[in-house]
Amino acid sequence: MLLRSKTLLFGIAAGALALILIGPPIFHLARTTYRDRAAIEKLPHGYADDVSRMNKTRVAENWDVPSNVDEAERKLRELLHRAQESGLHVSIAGARHSMGGQTIYPGGININMRPLNGMGLDEARNLLHVQAGATWAEIIPYLDKHGRSIQVMQSDNAFTVGGSLSVNCHGWQYGRPPIASTVESFRLMKADGKVVRCSRSENKELFSLASYAGFRPQDSRKAGSQDGLCQAEHYSCKYLRRSADQHVLSRFGTHSAARAG
Repeated sequence: MLLRSKTLLFGIAAGALALILIGPPIFHLARTTYRDRAAIEKLPHGYADDVSRMNKTRVAENWDVPSNVDEAERKLRELLHRAQESGLHVSIAGARHSMGGQTIYPGGININMRPLNGMGLDEARNLLHVQAGATWAEIIPYLDKHGRSIQVMQSDNAFTVGGSLSVNCHGWQYGRPPIASTVESFRLMKADGKVVRCSRSENKELFSLASYAGFRPQDSRKAGSQDGLCQAEHYSCKYLRRSADQHVLSRFGTHSAARAG
């Protein structure tokens, strides 16, 4: 009887000790699970943020670029002139993965380039024309339908083409240089609204600067500045053309109607 009582007391003590040790973390995990919500909180009017959801910033205006290229170019030019007259800064964003406020200027005009995401493949020339708001997640299945794939892209597919170009990204492709090495040309709108074509033979300096992180629209340069960039409209990369028994390197172009972050 005494041994049974001691065993019971020992079991109760062991259970109490275990509850003291593991009870708080179990309670914490259960409470966190209950409170956790997958829904993304909608930003209040007049604010912008990036994918981190840690840089909520008040801005003067959130502006979505039109999906039509001609309309986008015309209205973007009007926006830049309006920003210049009002003394406002302009920032450009795509998938908003350039975090830390790089795609947001406090009190400025925040341009969303995602609606400009069209693309078309010139199979005769192996050229893909794609607008800068398109993400790699949209491009890859499009090319796959035509038996093609990407040779150089960013490590993940959630980024926009314009954003990848603006930071001269590299990927996980072994032995391949950054994406700027695959660029053929692009059209670019400067801060004064003038559109110029840039390639290795035409406006070479802008071609080099605009496809490198040291000179990108995420720097939120003032609209009146002559060295700021706001819109790019044509650049080209490379893809892998697939066949039944081998992978053959070919070239494709991209048509980008605006720079994005």
